[in-house]
Amino acid sequence: MSTVKKPNPILDWAIIYAFDYGMKVVPCYGIKNGVCACKQGANCKSPGKHPRLNKWEQQATSTDRAKIETWFERPYTNLGVQFGPASGVIDIEWDTEDGFQRMKELLLYNSAGMPNSNLDLRMMRQ
Repeated sequence: MSTVKKPNPILDWAIIYAFDYGMKVVPCYGIKNGVCACKQGANCKSPGKHPRLNKWEQQATSTDRAKIETWFERPYTNLGVQFGPASGVIDIEWDTEDGFQRMKELLLYNSAGMPNSNLDLRMMRQ
């Protein structure tokens, strides 16, 4: 009897981020029944956004497929990406349409005069 694996878009994106973009990924707690799946539950101050691992900075990977598959096959797991100097990735967030426009203007203005700029401007809206 064969078993059919359920689709796992979080795992799929973790593999894309790691292997297509070279981003170091890490498993975060997800949301279960509207609250964080961590032990803090409804009292969590960062629901669905904090790593499941201790010393996650050292464990984040962009090369270990088996580890990524093990991490993201777990239910209620969200996808985290390592930011900062170790990864070369920054995170810029905005809360309003005005904030979005200002961020876009600043990035485009500041990158225009940068020699050998490798700015990749991907903007995602929910």
